Amino acid sequence: MKPNSIELFAGAGGLALGLEKAGVNHVLLNEIDKYALASLQTNRLNKVFW
Repeated sequence: MKPNSIELFAGAGGLALGLEKAGVNHVLLNEIDKYALASLQTNRLNKVFW
C-alpha cells in the first residue's frame, strides 16, 4: 500500500515526481505561483491542485 501525501509549495512538481517514483501517492499538490501552477496543470493532469 502506497503512503498518501499532500505537498504544499509544490513549485513545478519536481519533488512530487521523485516521491511518486519512490512509491508515494500525492493526494494534493498546492502552489500559489501562477507560472508554477500552469506547469503542474500541464504535466500532472490526474492530480488535484489548489
